[in-house]
Formats: sequence, C-alpha cells, structure tokens
Amino acid sequence: MMVRVFRHHISLYAILLATLEVSFFVLGGLFLIGFVPGAVALSYDGVDRDFLIASLSLAIFITVCSVGFYNRRATMRSELRVVQWVVVLCLVSAVLGGVFLVYWSAFGQSEQFPFGLWGTTVAVYVLAALVARFFFEYVIRDRAVLKKRIIVLGAGPQAERIYNITQQDSQCLFEVIGFLRCNDGEDDEVKVGPLLHDEMRTERCALADFADSNDVDEIVVTIRDRRRPKGQLGNGLPIWEMMDCKLRGIRVTEFATFWERELGRVDLESIRPSWIIFSEGFDVSVVKRIFKRAFDLFFSTLFVLITLPIMLLAAIAIKLDSKGPVFYSQERVGRGGKTFSIRKFRSMRTDAEAGGAVWAKKNDDRVTRVGKFIRKTRIDEIPQILNVLNGDMSFVGPRPERPVFVKELEEQVPYYKERHRIKPGITGWAQINYPYGATVKDSCEKHTFDLYYMKNIGLFLDMVILMQTVRVVLFGEGAR
Repeated sequence: MMVRVFRHHISLYAILLATLEVSFFVLGGLFLIGFVPGAVALSYDGVDRDFLIASLSLAIFITVCSVGFYNRRATMRSELRVVQWVVVLCLVSAVLGGVFLVYWSAFGQSEQFPFGLWGTTVAVYVLAALVARFFFEYVIRDRAVLKKRIIVLGAGPQAERIYNITQQDSQCLFEVIGFLRCNDGEDDEVKVGPLLHDEMRTERCALADFADSNDVDEIVVTIRDRRRPKGQLGNGLPIWEMMDCKLRGIRVTEFATFWERELGRVDLESIRPSWIIFSEGFDVSVVKRIFKRAFDLFFSTLFVLITLPIMLLAAIAIKLDSKGPVFYSQERVGRGGKTFSIRKFRSMRTDAEAGGAVWAKKNDDRVTRVGKFIRKTRIDEIPQILNVLNGDMSFVGPRPERPVFVKELEEQVPYYKERHRIKPGITGWAQINYPYGATVKDSCEKHTFDLYYMKNIGLFLDMVILMQTVRVVLFGEGAR
C-alpha cells in the first residue's frame, strides 16, 4: 500500500519501518541517559538531553535513509548487501562522532573527547536498528492487511501489465482480487487471472456487492473503449456499477494514476494531454520557484564548501593522469529549450569525440584511468554546481541532454519536449531509480521517472532525491 506524503508516494512498509526504528532510536537514547554509568554518560551542563536524543535519532535516521535502508526492496525482501551494513556502520559512527563533537565543543567540561560514550552510543543505536528490523521482517512485512486489495476492470494489455507485476513480484504492494472483462471477446490472446464472472457486469449491483463482501479497497479501470449502449448492461464501461462502488467508499482509479502511484513513474502509453491537464500536479507556481531557488543556493553553497578538498584532489589526479585540461565544457539544453554550457571534470581522452557526438557505453575505452573512478563516484559532476549557482540548472531535476540527442529524442519519445518546462538538475528522480541510459530506449524509460518528478515536484521530493543520491554515489549505481 502506498501513502501520499506531500504529493510523493511512499510505501506504507517504509513508513512503518522508519517509525519503528526511530522509536527504538529514542528508546536507545533514553537507555544511555538512564542506565549508562555516570563516568561514561553525559555530564555536560547546559545540555538539553531531550534535544540531544532527538538530534541523535534524527541524524541516524537521515544516515540510514540516505543509503537506501528504507528502499522497498530492502524493507520487504532484506536485499541488503554486507557492504551496505559496513558502510552504514561507518557512517553511523562518523555521524554520532560529529554530533558528540559539537556538543563536547560547546558544553563539554572535560578536556578529553568522550570516546567511551561515543562507542557505547554506536553500539546501542546499531543494536536498536537490528532489533527493529528483526521485529519488522518477521512480524509486519507479510501481513496482508498492509496490501491494497484491488479489482481490475478490463482484460486487455494494461490489465496484463498489472497481472505481470503480481506474477513477477510476490511482495508487490497490492493484491488483485480479480479481473473483470468489460467487452465480449476482449483481447482473448491476453492472459490475466483470476477472471470474475460476467454477472458482475450484467447485474446492476453485483460488482459493488462483490467488492463490499471481499474488502476491496480500489477499482482500477484499464478499459480503452469506454462506449456503452445507452441504458444497457454488459459491454463497455460499467459506469453505474462504478458509481455504486464509489458511493460505498471504494476508490475508483484510472490505470495511468494507479501506475504512477505504485511504480513511481508515468506510463507514456496510457497518458493523454487531457490527463496532464486535469490531473493533480504539474504545478510550478511562482512561490514554488522561489523556494526551489533558495533551496538550490543553500545546498549548492554548502556542497561547494564540503567538496572543495575533493575537487582539488580530482584536479591534480586528472592533470597527472593524462594530457589535456582539467575541465571540459559541453553544450546542453535547459529550461525553455535554451542551450547553455556545463562544466565537468574531464574523464575522457581529449580526442574522445573526434568523429562526432556518440552515446557513452559500458566499458568505454575513451575513458581515462582517473576518469573511470570519478565517473563511478560521480565526482566528475561536481563542477556543475557552478551552473546551479548561476541559475542555468537546479540541484534536482531532469538531467540536461545534448542538443544533437534532444532532437532525436523529441521525435521518438512521447512528451519529451515537456521536460524542458523546468530547469535541469545535477541529480534527479530518474538518476536514483534507473541505471545510466545510453540508448533511446533508456532515455524513454528515464523520461517516465522525469515526468513523475515534474508532476509531483516539491521540496519534500527534492530532499528524498538528495538523500537517495548518497546511496547512488556510495555504491556506484548506474555509473559508467
């Protein structure tokens, strides 16, 4: 089941896990204050211990979230690698050390940093996280009450796509009670199941009664031909039956909206301009643009200060590794279709595009030795902060593409031109959900995520993307 938070859809599983873990973090902090011996516990005057516990819990929550520990796959299937746990342990230790350093510098009575308390706190919080996840994995995750129960109207290609998800992912966030054919002979070659009896579309209240008795939460409409003979039941869109369901408190949703909510992407095949016009979203008001610009300036300035040593080391390494400039500029398409130049650390040979622009590919032999590392860690993207500061780009948004590729993509990818309604970004929803794209097909797939971002744009989603970008950088996901 998905829950909408500030226009962004989040798995109920992730919300429950986060709530449970934060509760355990708070209990861990209370344990430290109440039961750790006084020689090790906090002894600072002027410290609001409740505020300290809240600070520690929030810091750990953000750290855990940034490495993907609230990702649906991680919460539902325990698909967490050992390296992720090691990284989390190191990050938690560093974050807690930083928090204690701030409090020790401001309020500490002792000249020696409290290493004992630091180590004890790390152990307590790691134990709290392990206990919370153990409880979640074995008590909560498999409860059917957390899954949305749906009936699918239609048995065509869109219905088949929903059916395929249920077959390929046993832990998907919804359960299909049945599929109802709404037209005689509807796509007989399409295989979906279980199929509901035809009486559901021939008897006036049969569908609503069945949905009521089976605790159905939602009706998903996948019918393309919605014409229905006036005053007749049996074929076409069962409008009166759906109205009965709606008035009994059962939600009725179109396929495009359902797909967007459950998969975090827009389905290019099913949407129409009317869906964009009448659906809630795609609203970038003046107020939102002002807040987003303030967000960009704050995080860009902070990011420059944090990454300055890394940029200096990268520049030296590039210069020593191969001949040529440290930076290179490239023309990209920005907001309103206007072109601008981005600056990146050079990761390829100077003659990489002597024969013209080409898509990057896996194991690209044009990439230098240092280039492989800085592309894998996304260090080559850091100089684009300058584009954010001067207003050509945003910190979060669709990735800007080169003009030569944009022309091709606008001809082949539906609604591709609409991505230029907002500023491009250094990172984005597509970058954290889809691997590096090097073909038109990849660009089409990534565009489905970019449209989701444009529809649900907001500071909350920007914060989610920024935190998840840490995961992408740390584990080199999708880099080439």
